[in-house]
Amino acid sequence: MPNFQTPWDENPSPVACDNLTHVACALILDTSGSMCGAPIEQLNKGLSLFVRQTTDATLQKCIDVALVSFGETVKSLQNFMPIGEMGTAPELAAGGGTPMGGALDLALDLIEQRKNQYKENSTPYHRPWVFCITDGAPTDDYLKAAQRLKELERKKKVLGYCVGVDGFNASKMKEIFDKDRIFKLDNIDFPSLFEFLSTSLEKLADSNPEEVDSVEVPAPKTLRMGG
Repeated sequence: MPNFQTPWDENPSPVACDNLTHVACALILDTSGSMCGAPIEQLNKGLSLFVRQTTDATLQKCIDVALVSFGETVKSLQNFMPIGEMGTAPELAAGGGTPMGGALDLALDLIEQRKNQYKENSTPYHRPWVFCITDGAPTDDYLKAAQRLKELERKKKVLGYCVGVDGFNASKMKEIFDKDRIFKLDNIDFPSLFEFLSTSLEKLADSNPEEVDSVEVPAPKTLRMGG
């Protein structure tokens, strides 16, 4: 059963102005034309559940989420903000190609900006996540973005995950993401996936880097290793 292993960042700041250790997660969401119908409907359902899942008032303040979509264009739907301030999830619509490389680049830019804010405010943080959901393969020039992600991972500055549904190109994803962090989701079960993601982020945000190296959360039956 897969789990999201979550090592700590290489250089967290020692003191937070709100005494909370933050975790940043940039969601990269495939809204290409092939996601029309049930896939985009389930993705919207899962995202809406994700926004409402975290109810602990403290954790709502320290789980920071950014949203990037890629379809007709690459869009920054939301810059980083605490999940408790997100309100309702944006309604996603499917259409266009799969410019995943551009979306990955934008997500990494947003993460760098957020990490700079953490450091300026002396806010401790866990290693940020890039979390990509797709049903295909990139249709743009993705190699530079892939190399950028690999270099940041090598330096222990970010963790990239990919979850694919029916139609996703696992071999192509291995050119971008670590094979051990590529997953396959059956039956477009996005609600279970986002519940799992939320629980993983909550457990990470609520854990102590001095006591554990990573956290593990049982995965839904519809999620399995895909790399």
